[in-house]
Amino acid sequence: MHRGDLDRPLMSAVSSAVNTMIDALIRHSNSSIAYLICSSHIRVDATGRPDPYPKLVRRAKSPRNFRLKVSSLMRLACTAVLLGVACLPLANAEPKITAVASAIQLQDGQTSGPVSLLFKVDGLKKEQQSPVPVVVPVLTSQGGPRIVPLGAPNKAAVLENGAFWQVSAQVEGLPLNSSFDAPVLVHIGDMIGEVLSYKITNVLPAVDADISPGSDTIFLQQSRDTNFTVNVKGRPLRGLAVCQSALADVNTGDHLGEQYVGLYLEPSGIAANPDADHPYLTLSAASTRVHLFISPTFHNNGVFAGTVGLCSASKAAVSTLKLTVNSSS
Repeated sequence: MHRGDLDRPLMSAVSSAVNTMIDALIRHSNSSIAYLICSSHIRVDATGRPDPYPKLVRRAKSPRNFRLKVSSLMRLACTAVLLGVACLPLANAEPKITAVASAIQLQDGQTSGPVSLLFKVDGLKKEQQSPVPVVVPVLTSQGGPRIVPLGAPNKAAVLENGAFWQVSAQVEGLPLNSSFDAPVLVHIGDMIGEVLSYKITNVLPAVDADISPGSDTIFLQQSRDTNFTVNVKGRPLRGLAVCQSALADVNTGDHLGEQYVGLYLEPSGIAANPDADHPYLTLSAASTRVHLFISPTFHNNGVFAGTVGLCSASKAAVSTLKLTVNSSS
């Protein structure tokens, strides 16, 4: 092998570097200087000898045309470089953890229940992909709704630089027709950690229901309740309750507040509505008789007349019942 063969790669690298500097000078100089530089044969070829650039000089009739040709060549070269850089793998990408499908809807009418938290871990090196992430809930308040992870996450899908992970969790204490933000800390050893937020809701769709009223008078000396019939069409009526009492004595001005008014079902009604013993009264049968009662703790004397408003989580205003309560000792 000749020494010239060994030197050829080195000379090619040197000539490339020299030509790059010349191109930079051409770009940032005026057209006349650029023309003089190239026509002076300063450019070198792979052998280290001056390259007169004869073809380019012959085709460029003027310094301005020459500069335009050089500019076009430079733009093509820059485009090729940028495309090459864009196609390079993100070897130096920072590891990150992000929540996926962070809005979660509980099943119809649930105040607690199972959910799945999905998150993505990306930007890891091959040797960093073995550890299983740890998920820890972040408590933001006492006594409110909360989320409790159940066990370790499972790998849902594998990525080139990470994976999708899924962990089962339990939501507890979420009131009907409400939502809350559930933050969780996800960390992988000492490498990376991130607080992710999931929005848990149990908003209920509207329900078609109506009320058939019963007796509109209660004599407390004889009985403390009356009844009415709830007719449900389609979806269950959830969270039926007394939301307002406008019962007052016209003579004394005393009120019988909603805290003294409640609802309950007969045993047959409970049997027809499997979810009736839930903390929120839920009616799924087509027709159910519901009892409205006055609490034994109410003892004020008077004739309390007015209305009682019924509402539910799935229908804001169900009905308003006219009622008179006669109370005397």
